[in-house]
Amino acid sequence: MPAINPTQLKLRSAQVSESFSHPKQYISALHEMLSSYANRVHRPGQRGDPPPGIESYQAPPPVLRYLERGVRQRLHESPREGLILIDALWKEEWLETRLLAAAYLQHIPSSFKGEVLERVKTWAFNCEEDPILASLLDRGLSRLREARDEMYFAFLDELSSMVSPEAGKLVLFTLKPLAADDQFQNLPVIFQYLKPLIQNEHDSYLSSLAELVKTLAQRSEQETLYFLQHQIPTAPKPKMTRLVRQILDAFAPPSQKILKEAVR
Repeated sequence: MPAINPTQLKLRSAQVSESFSHPKQYISALHEMLSSYANRVHRPGQRGDPPPGIESYQAPPPVLRYLERGVRQRLHESPREGLILIDALWKEEWLETRLLAAAYLQHIPSSFKGEVLERVKTWAFNCEEDPILASLLDRGLSRLREARDEMYFAFLDELSSMVSPEAGKLVLFTLKPLAADDQFQNLPVIFQYLKPLIQNEHDSYLSSLAELVKTLAQRSEQETLYFLQHQIPTAPKPKMTRLVRQILDAFAPPSQKILKEAVR
């Protein structure tokens, strides 16, 4: 992987963006650029990120950031062409192309929110790579989330109605950026979506659940503690014991003591 020269990177990104209206040419130029900045190519079965099943150039983050900057204005001005390009990027099935597809969705105007949400739904249910899924549910939904759009919460309601570990994982990934948003003060809304995920028997997404609870504790330790105290008595004990063990460091010593006693 060559050293990154910001001036050269900006120039190459601009050259790739010139093919914005021609997805095949854009993707060809993109692969050539990513290859030149590659660390090594991951293939199914290799260790490390990304998970098995998807290839990656292991391109450094600045490369993707410059590529995004190169098309940001065009995505806003020509959203229909932008969506065609985004679809083509997603079909490539590379870590970088899918991360770019998710990032580019963020710059599509709100007037196309239905088209954006439909893509997020379709892709999220067929995505097995956590880094891509997290980006898709964060950046792809950012406009809806920041506007507190009813479509955002309708999507969460739809996911919550599905009793499956896969849907539960999507709920957690969707809620994480909302919980981290200091402008969103109505934490009980998040607790409402968390309750069924804590109360069911599924524990395949326990680490993601713990991360979200820790984020909420950083926002409001007392509200989060109060919520957990009311969930522990009726939730599966092995699951709650493991959860409490993973989240303790997000709480002050007095709260830690309360949680420890609650799961005994």
